Amino acid sequence: MAEPGRGCERPRPAPPGRAGRHRRRGVPPADAGDRHRADRRRVARGRVEPHQGVLVRARRATARDRARSARDRGRARGQRLGEGASVRTLRTDLRRDQRDPTQRDCRACARPTEALAVRFAFTDDQLALRDAVRDLLAKECPPSEVAEAWTNATGRTTRAWEALRAMGVLDALVPEADGGLGLTVLDLVLVCEEAGRVALPEPLVEHAVVAAPVVGAGRESLTALVGAMSFVAYADTADAVLVQDDDRLLLVPAPALVLEPEPSVDHARRVFTLDWSASDAAVEVGASVACAEAIDRATLGRAAYLLGLAQHLLDATVEYASTRHQFGAPIGSFQAIKHKLADVRIALEFARPLVYRAASSIVVGDPAASVHVSMGAAQSIDAALCAARHALQCHGAIGYSYEHDLHHWMKRVWTLARAGGDASWHRERVARAILDRT
Repeated sequence: MAEPGRGCERPRPAPPGRAGRHRRRGVPPADAGDRHRADRRRVARGRVEPHQGVLVRARRATARDRARSARDRGRARGQRLGEGASVRTLRTDLRRDQRDPTQRDCRACARPTEALAVRFAFTDDQLALRDAVRDLLAKECPPSEVAEAWTNATGRTTRAWEALRAMGVLDALVPEADGGLGLTVLDLVLVCEEAGRVALPEPLVEHAVVAAPVVGAGRESLTALVGAMSFVAYADTADAVLVQDDDRLLLVPAPALVLEPEPSVDHARRVFTLDWSASDAAVEVGASVACAEAIDRATLGRAAYLLGLAQHLLDATVEYASTRHQFGAPIGSFQAIKHKLADVRIALEFARPLVYRAASSIVVGDPAASVHVSMGAAQSIDAALCAARHALQCHGAIGYSYEHDLHHWMKRVWTLARAGGDASWHRERVARAILDRT
């Protein structure tokens, strides 16, 4: 039985000769603001939540929906109205529709059990691997090592490479039965990001992410030329190169390669064009499926590396803006500098989840993994270029000097942003995939 005075009581009929809310005699305006006389008090018939703002669309709220002070809220209850107010529809809860059951005085309705539980965080083991690689690279690949790679004969540093090999990172994606760690790209995406933080002058992505899963463990140094890449990096110091030939993958040993060096803005990532047509030493190691997977892994590895580069540029610029004083204050306190750094942070916050999602899509075998990879690549390229541009502007004249370490990270961003397709190329790839579905 309903309690007396509750909203479920029988509505009173309209006064004789007067039309109801819906233009029919005898139908009371139960779902509208009632037209009160001056000698009556307003009494809420339905059990409603007071002072709930209308969130249906942006418009001018009704009088009782507007924000009021706590003093006015208690005083407004029970006030008499002068002339009659016009009848018009108010909120949906006055029509006895329970729009949002999750109120403080009633529990939510039962919902169906979720069919799939999704984990949006890395595991403790994955984070531990990231931290271990971060500590190793901080010790073995300081900025001085990167600067040395710019001037030595190979453009590489052996300390960090051998340390990563001893840790097992280079063969991390190789199955355990073949001598690797049996990890996935979701485990290694954080490692690539840490490599970008220090601008590691080594073929980590080409070796560990692209070639080793196809070729196997035990190789000294591998590099790859797959996808939309025009040049191959570190080919002069590699044992072999994984090359895409139409829809198949070929492993070409170094003696069978004819290398032609190409100019590069990044002297610690020297690139070459290849010619192996005069040799029959190339060995097929993968068909079309393996070729497509290798392209996705290469794009994902570069995207994660770009995230690390962008993060270092942001951190270095924040530190510089905190210590560089002008007009008696740190330049980081100026609004123009704050806005530039905030733009970089926002770009990174948008790009990082897309890259992580692409790694997860590859691991679970999502049919749209290639699209997800291109989405993450496009966003990470934009974020890294934004970080490089604003870092240079915030550093000012010192950012242009060759002696400062900033240009090592900026130029690595510029080279990787166009290796294997720029942001426009990846967006076109996503657009084609969307149009093909329709």
